[in-house]
Order: sequence, then structure tokens, then C-alpha cells
Amino acid sequence: MAISGLRTWADAETITASALNADKAILEAKFGAITNADLSATAAIENSKLANDDYEIIVSLKLQPTTAVAPTVSATVPFDVVGLPGGTSDGISYTPISATASLQDSGDVNDTVVFKVEWGSFTGAGNTWAQVGAADVISATTLTSVTANANVQSKPTVDTTALVLDATVPRFLALFVTTIDANAMADAYSYLKVDIKLKRTDGLRS
Repeated sequence: MAISGLRTWADAETITASALNADKAILEAKFGAITNADLSATAAIENSKLANDDYEIIVSLKLQPTTAVAPTVSATVPFDVVGLPGGTSDGISYTPISATASLQDSGDVNDTVVFKVEWGSFTGAGNTWAQVGAADVISATTLTSVTANANVQSKPTVDTTALVLDATVPRFLALFVTTIDANAMADAYSYLKVDIKLKRTDGLRS
């Protein structure tokens, strides 16, 4: 790192307060505003020391019937899952930040669709779903039709508890739909889509 302007002292030269203060001001200005150009390509700065060490990703969960029949609801069998690959050796955890939900073909006026999102994995002999953690990532959220066959959008509240990966067992975000009223989602290729923004909890990969 080049520091310009510092005084070069000669043997037996008298040190003065003004000269020392001038050098002090130069150093304070430099180290208070270090730029990328000041860093060596081999500086090996750790990720945790960087201001933008956490990056974000967006994952999507979707329910979309292919026939003109509303899907059968379930609170135990997920309609869609998305895995967060990796384990404790290379990922540790991700933190939910925010979410959006969109529903196409919400049925008749005042019809509702209720969904939630859990964090967990498939376990046991039957590989059945098991939630990890006490709280839902998105707790039961109701989307209500205001006009017949309307599009509905929402910003569901997310639980910001970190989603911890497992050393050996894959883990997933899972979409459950527990209520679909009357004619909601009764058109082929209507859909419920939930997008969740996640932040890598422990920073950039080395």
C-alpha cells in the first residue's frame, strides 16, 4: 500500500509537533478510506471481514394443477419442495429474509387458499416428511379472492430463524396447501407460487 506525503527524516533532525501532526493526518486519511486499489491481490482477507460478506438467493415453490380440478389439500404431504444443497462443512445455514406469494385463478368472490412453508427433510423407513425446528418458515397464510377468478398477490411474513443444514441428510423447504375453497385453482394450469429470499448466514464461500 503506497502512502504518499509522509516526511522523510534526516539524521539529527529536530522533530516538531507540526511535522508529526502532518504525518498523523496523512495516516488517518489513508487508513480511514482504504480503497480496493490499496489491497494486494494476495492480501488473503477473510470473508467475515468484508462488509458485503452475505449473499442472497431466491427459491421458488409452486403448485400448478394440469387439469380443471382443484388439488386435494394436505397438511402432511408437501406439494412442492426445493432443496438447499450442501452440509455443515460448506454451508451451515441460510436465513429467510422476505417472501412473495401469487395466486392465479382464486375462484369465486371470498374464496380462500391457505398455504404454509416448512423446513425439514424426508425421514424414516417410508421417507415421510418431518419438520425441523418449531416454527414454520411461513406460517398459515390466507389468500382471498376479491373478484371472481382474480389474481391475488401477497407479501407473507417469514420467520427469520436460520435454516440449519445437516452434515449428512438433505434438507428442503416444503410447500403445503391446507385450504382450497370452491372453485379456486379449478382451471388447468392455474397456480400458487411462493418465492422466498434467503441470505447465506455465514458469508461468501472461500
